[in-house]
Amino acid sequence: MDINIRKAETKDAEKIREVATSSFHDTYETIIPRETQDGFLEKFYNLATLENRISATPFVVLEKEGELIGFANFIELDKGKSELSAFYILPSEKRKKATGRKF
Repeated sequence: MDINIRKAETKDAEKIREVATSSFHDTYETIIPRETQDGFLEKFYNLATLENRISATPFVVLEKEGELIGFANFIELDKGKSELSAFYILPSEKRKKATGRKF
């Protein structure tokens, strides 16, 4: 199994959006109404916003066999000091032990 972590590129935005949507719906389906979830996702995970975040903040993606399956986004607090702001993995992958450990 080939797992790779790399810096995100703007060309990854569409796939990152797909991972965020799938993971968010899977995680919050019984807690947050779908309409509210979709509003949040449209505001914070639309392509323009994602491309900006990828360019402006520390953003990495997780790939398995060349396929993007997860991502993490950080907010830089100070020089050399960041805080995790988003961490999503496809629902089909998050239940597999090795994936989360590698990331």
